[in-house]
Amino acid sequence: MDTSPRLPAFILADWYKNDLVIAGNGYTSLRKSVIPVKKREPVVIKQLGDHLQKITILVNSAEGAFLSDKEFTLLSNILKACNLTMADVAIVNWYRTPANFTEIKQQLGPKFLLLFQVTTTEIDLPFSIPMYQIQQYDQCELLQSASLEQMLGETDAAKLEKSKLWSALRKMWDSFIKA
Repeated sequence: MDTSPRLPAFILADWYKNDLVIAGNGYTSLRKSVIPVKKREPVVIKQLGDHLQKITILVNSAEGAFLSDKEFTLLSNILKACNLTMADVAIVNWYRTPANFTEIKQQLGPKFLLLFQVTTTEIDLPFSIPMYQIQQYDQCELLQSASLEQMLGETDAAKLEKSKLWSALRKMWDSFIKA
């Protein structure tokens, strides 16, 4: 009878996950090849607007530097309805500048982050949120929305998206809208 102390297999596997392979009744030592993680260069964020109210708007538009003319007009009208102007916000085209949340936070320091067709996963946040639900994270209020392109026009679907956005913005920016 063998009375030598033995560690459970799950502890050994955890301790030696990159170095040890358990095969059958014996142990064989193998070194796993570790693929080096590529470090990406930090992104320098380009913005449109003066960002006076620390409202950052991320869009995902392949057209133009920031938005198409129609999308820009729609966004301007939304801001106007909230008693805000382009001076109050910073528009960042995530399609052209794929920054993560840490970079956005460090470079822009937003109090509010509005995501149009950009998900929390795409900006490397550890959670996801349903569309039009306000989420607090790291002293910032986040709101995820459909694209501005989906809100263009007078179709029922476009009106529904605008209505959902307006309802969420009224909660998020209540102090601006009442002003």
